Amino acid sequence: MRMESKIILIVTFFIASWQVHGWNDNDYFNNNYNRWHNQILSNDSISELKRLGEEIRHVVNISTNKTNYPCDSYYDYICGEHILINSVLGSMPRINDLVIILNALKYDDRSFDSKQKLINFFNSCSKVKSVDDCHVESFENFRPLYGYIISRKFLSQADVSPLIDVLESFIKRAKLEGYFSNHQNLGKLANLANNLRKPANLFSTTTLDNIYTKLQIFPSSYNHNIKNLEKYNRLYKNQSAFENYWKSALDFTIYLYQSRNKPRSYFYPTLNAHLWMTLFNNTVRYHEGRTYKDLADCFKLPSHLNNLEEARNLAVIYYKSFKFAWEEYQEWFNNGFSVVYGARATDIYDRENQILERYHLSNKHLFFIFYAQNFCFFGKDMAENIFYQGLKQSIDFNTIYLCSVGHTMNPTVKC
Repeated sequence: MRMESKIILIVTFFIASWQVHGWNDNDYFNNNYNRWHNQILSNDSISELKRLGEEIRHVVNISTNKTNYPCDSYYDYICGEHILINSVLGSMPRINDLVIILNALKYDDRSFDSKQKLINFFNSCSKVKSVDDCHVESFENFRPLYGYIISRKFLSQADVSPLIDVLESFIKRAKLEGYFSNHQNLGKLANLANNLRKPANLFSTTTLDNIYTKLQIFPSSYNHNIKNLEKYNRLYKNQSAFENYWKSALDFTIYLYQSRNKPRSYFYPTLNAHLWMTLFNNTVRYHEGRTYKDLADCFKLPSHLNNLEEARNLAVIYYKSFKFAWEEYQEWFNNGFSVVYGARATDIYDRENQILERYHLSNKHLFFIFYAQNFCFFGKDMAENIFYQGLKQSIDFNTIYLCSVGHTMNPTVKC
């Protein structure tokens, strides 16, 4: 809901309240208005927004560029010692989350063979390594079992619905683009979105046991277990059945766990940007010809990168991916359809911004921050010259951060 609409609503409500109850009944109006306004977001969503606000403030405070303007180096500004997110599909949850997930699996009411193998591995590891290391190794070697318990115990319909909505929006938009209308990935994503409506059905204990049926794990022999896992991974992990549907379901399940209660300004830059990348990765390289070359030349990459064809490819691919993800997000928050609790997307967007304001943030800040942090691990040179081209070319980014023309993040020439 835009500010003008809010003002009209408040004035209308106030006049009606005055006509019935008189000017002394302001408390009645304020209490009811605040109660209605707070219902737009769940308590969990509000808590998550506040947590994100605090974390971002911490990231900025400890960043290597805390005394400089974000327009000088957005990488230094937002890629500090503490990374806010690791949002690539299937990336590892934080250690405290790994502990919670594994404990939930241990005490799950179902007993099956592959679950016991995971527990045996963890126990053998804990005899020779730190507990944190064992949680990491257990996750890396038995990811499908983590997907099983996450889908069973940690995902509600409220968690799944935003992802399904974002996926279906992406599929619809992609089909409107000439290159992508029949792309095989769109059919796979549509099937996945449908299956995610009942996440508990994604992983069955029978299938899990079949995956690990030939893997031997001993309760107290860590070295033997590692050798057996290495052999197993070479022989079975890259089977087509695992690599296709199961891996996709697993990656999205873990992503959903990490995305619980987060705003849409998280989903679009962390998910849609990567989905667009998978589509543009083909078309930019093989079908765009002159358009691609003109864009790559316009970016004026440093000579050591401009001479690398792969660097020029990636710069164009991620510029387009950012642009499309940002346009999709704008389309969402300007929409008036019902989403949650009968609220419109515009109402949700404005309520989120109201909460973020106390941290000197907005949803637009979150979008740009989440997008930028996708690439912190690539280093400053690659991030700012390759992956951040969309940010540099964005009028909205430069308006939010008040970047003057000529700053690193606001080049004189727009492409």
